[in-house]
Amino acid sequence: MACNSKKEVKLPNGVKVLYHQRESGAEEKTAKKGDFLSFHITYRNFKDSVLGSTRKDKKPIMVKLNGQTPRDLFEGCFGYMAAGDSATYFIPVDSLFKGAPEGSRPAFLPKGTEVKFSVSVQKVENEKAMLSRLDSDIEKFVKTDASKKYLKQPNGLQISMATMGPGITPVAGDTVSVNYRGRVMGSTEIFDESYSRGQAFQFVLGRGEVIRGWDEAIAMLTEGSEATILVPFALGYGEAGSPPAIPPYSTLVFDVKLEKVKKGKGLVPPPAIPPMPAMPEAIK
Repeated sequence: MACNSKKEVKLPNGVKVLYHQRESGAEEKTAKKGDFLSFHITYRNFKDSVLGSTRKDKKPIMVKLNGQTPRDLFEGCFGYMAAGDSATYFIPVDSLFKGAPEGSRPAFLPKGTEVKFSVSVQKVENEKAMLSRLDSDIEKFVKTDASKKYLKQPNGLQISMATMGPGITPVAGDTVSVNYRGRVMGSTEIFDESYSRGQAFQFVLGRGEVIRGWDEAIAMLTEGSEATILVPFALGYGEAGSPPAIPPYSTLVFDVKLEKVKKGKGLVPPPAIPPMPAMPEAIK
């Protein structure tokens, strides 16, 4: 169902949706369950004050339309929309904070008011098209970053060595100290870094204490090495991301330096499961 100019829908959960005219020349593919939607969103409080917007860094949000997540307030409406459609959602503040601890509601979102979400759908893709586009975005990034030479691994991880350190290569079970800066590919904003804290980040390699991309990349460096690593979403924060800094399906860019390797004793295997005792003849 394509969206029509100024069509208003009232949902059973109290959400009011006002659909707007599709932009001229937009594709006519309406979203369905299993599709991936990329959209910009701006949200305002009852005074029409802007609380946040994805348009600032030109990085739309991407979600999978499955109707089984906390995004149901939106996903129940996305099935009406196609790329180029836009809509405004008026969501009661009380429903957003239902069950939340007392005091968690900010003063600028008082009881009985609404939050206004303005949504503009940019793309509607099936999973194959979405994965292909993400791979293409990484390859474009690598080509434009001509100052670095990336080595691509079979799982999609990419590493560009800046300096090869003189020290040892860590193995699973070693404790490593790493200085780093991290950003989402396509953004210049640093979402996390160790330098401002004045202390390298320590973790035990191979124990799953960090994202998989880090475990694999750091194991390829030597002590003292500096490198840039590209971590696809499947080796990073996955389909969920780590909002608000890391959106779903994000490729991450880390500039890292392996400062120190402290040898461990290897990973301790999990205890063996004892065999089941033999059953007495009487109950066999």
